[in-house]
Amino acid sequence: EEYKVKAIVDHKQENGQWWYYIKWKGCGPESNNWEPRQNLEHTRKILNIFHAKLLKMACDSTKGLKRGALS
Repeated sequence: EEYKVKAIVDHKQENGQWWYYIKWKGCGPESNNWEPRQNLEHTRKILNIFHAKLLKMACDSTKGLKRGALS
């Protein structure tokens, strides 16, 4: 049985491999778990959305630094 990904919540790199913390559709938080990237090839769209959000957050934090947010 194949479960559908609701969201990617987090990511980490371990031993040169990327892992993603997955929230599954129709399942409670107790079912959330870490999955290696190769198990998520069928969720390319969700992976792209997750990485786009990370990039936006990084860009937004850089803009704050350029405006002197820490001075």
